[in-house]
Parts: sequence; C-alpha cells; structure tokens
Amino acid sequence: YVFIPMGSPAALKLSIGVVDYDVNASAEWFSSRMFIEVLNATSYEGSRLFEVKIYSDEDTLRDDLLKGRIDAGLIIPRGFSANASTGSAEFKVLIGGRDQYRESVAYVAIAMFLSEFNKQAGLYKVNASLSYIEAGLKQSGVPNADHLKNFIENFMRGLISTVNASYESVKPEALADRPRILGWLLLSAIGVMFLYTGFSQGAAVLVSEKERGSLNRILAYPVSEGELIAGAILSAIAIVLLSAAIIVLFGVAALGAKLAFNPFNPLHWLAVSLLPVGALISTGIGVLLSPLAKTSRGAEGLGIVLGLILTFLTGIWFPAEMLPAPLQILAKVSPPTWVFDTIRSILVYSRGFSEVAPNLVNIAIASAVILLADIAVFKHVLRKYVEEVCPSIQL
Repeated sequence: YVFIPMGSPAALKLSIGVVDYDVNASAEWFSSRMFIEVLNATSYEGSRLFEVKIYSDEDTLRDDLLKGRIDAGLIIPRGFSANASTGSAEFKVLIGGRDQYRESVAYVAIAMFLSEFNKQAGLYKVNASLSYIEAGLKQSGVPNADHLKNFIENFMRGLISTVNASYESVKPEALADRPRILGWLLLSAIGVMFLYTGFSQGAAVLVSEKERGSLNRILAYPVSEGELIAGAILSAIAIVLLSAAIIVLFGVAALGAKLAFNPFNPLHWLAVSLLPVGALISTGIGVLLSPLAKTSRGAEGLGIVLGLILTFLTGIWFPAEMLPAPLQILAKVSPPTWVFDTIRSILVYSRGFSEVAPNLVNIAIASAVILLADIAVFKHVLRKYVEEVCPSIQL
C-alpha cells in the first residue's frame, strides 16, 4: 500500500496452485471447477487477487511452494463437489513461507475469501431450501404459514451468519492516506539515519582529525578545550541534520510524502526542535565509543554496527510492542527512542503537552548526562593524545 499504490496491477496478486482430484466429478449445482473459476475471478481494489495455476499432483505443488514460486496451494480431494452440494466439503490449504509478509497476506486473503464464499454458498442453499419449504407450507394448509416461513427463514439465515459486524477504520489524520503514511515513515528513516550517521560521526570525530594531521594544527592555536569539544560535536550534529534535511526533501519531492506539520501549532515546533536534540544524543553516544576506535574506518564501522542493532531493538523502525518482552525494556530506556516517540506522539497522534512532558524530562536528563560524559571522554582522549604526540602543548 505504501510503495505500490492500490489499483496498480502489481499491488497485490497472490499465486495460488491448485491440485484438483475431483475434476471429473459432476454435481447438481456445484463443482470444484466452479470453485476454481470463482477463485480466479476474485478481485480487490480493481485488481485480480489470485493467479491460479493448476497442478497435476501434490508433490509438484509442494516443491514449488518450498522454492518460493507460488504463495499458497489448495488440495481438492475426490468427493469435494458432491459433499459441497449436499452438505459440507473439506480441502487442504498450504501457505507458502518464502517471506513473512507474503505468508501473512496469503493467509488472510485466502481466509477472508473462504469466509465470504461459505457465506454466499450457504445463502444459496438456504434460498433453495426455502423455496421447497414455502411450497410445502402452502400445500399443507398450515395456519400462519407466512409467519412460520419468516421464522424458518430468519433462523436458517442465522445459521449462516449469526453475527454480522460492520468495520470502520479509525486512524489518526496523519495516517489517513498513503502520502501521510510515507511522511510517518520519513520519521523512522530519519531515526535510523540518526543511529547510523550519528554514532559513526561521533565515534570518528577525533580519530579522523588525528589521521588527517589537523588535530596538531588545531591544538597549536589558542583554542580552549571546551571550544574544541563544542566544535567537534557541533560539526557532527550539522552533518546529521543535513542528512535529515536531504531525507525529507527526497521523501516529499520524489515519493510524494506529506508531513503532518502545522506551523501554527507550537507543539509541532517543539517536535521539530527535538531533531537537533536527537542528533546531539545519537552523536554523543557515538563519542562515547571513540576511545574504542583506532582508525576512522574502524570508528564508522563500530557506529554502523551499533546503529544497526539498535534499529531493531529500540522501536525506531517498527513498534517496540512487537519485540520480545526483555527487549521492550531496552526500548523503553533508550534515549533515541524517547526522542522519536515524542515526535510521533505530537505529529502523528496529536497528543498534548501533558502526555509528552514525561518524555521531555527524560530527554533533557539524558542529553545532559550524555553531554557531560562526552566532555569527560574528550578531555581524556585529548590529554592522552597531547601527552603522546605533542607534549609541548598545554591544555
């Protein structure tokens, strides 16, 4: 739905293999051939839902399922047509597992198709039965025949569908359509970039200066330790924010994403202001890794590995509720997660200040702690470098 708009022929079409062992059977009103024709003709949002392929035997069908050539398979046994015409028939459904998304889609699509098919077939049988019942009541002269017929009709229809539910999708305005969903995903993409780029930039900020030989020249100037630390962190944050701007421009211009931003809502400006804070936090965590890195390439690799791990463990790319219980705890204590959960709460779910205030407090505390830790790490690394390489320079 997000990357391939509905209505496109490629939007959703499942390959269904069918083995029909009842192909030569005859029935009064229904046959396996008719069932396959209905399956093949079913459409969704203007596109055919199933592409049916007929197999001669079950082994060949299973082999294609295992190799990912089809999404699902139906095994129709002998006697299916007669049993379905006079009572209840059974057959086997095989769901392919070539990937988790297609497996889930195939399961739901086939289950919903069969549910509706059973309902329509049941109503056909009810209507056919009612015609005989009505004729019998008229011939027998039963008093209040119409009342009795209505009772029998309602009862029989209730056997087919005891409860009829109406469904309504209630979703935030920010998730109401495809452009807005793409806008929501932009936030996730920025979060992932913060983890990768922020960690890498922070981890490499001093190592890269050493490798270029520029750290010696910088230290030769009358620059205070605090100014050097601030410059290093701000330069890394600037790169992260520039990357975020590029992601937003590409998403809006190329993909048609729409961001739920209201310039007249002060809370929306608060959400935007959290982006530099998130950049500070991610870069700051990267700085804490810098003592472990000996080269800029090693620092970037370390940042990417940690960013990749946290992408899946902190709920930035997909909801933390999908994680195992122990990992949900990790997501709840992750400062980057606090930042992007707060931004989503404001821009996507339109929550008020009181609802996001606890997260804002956590973010402020985390930012201060990370910044103080970064200063300590910078001082340690700089002084160690000066002692080893430039003992004449006093910090």
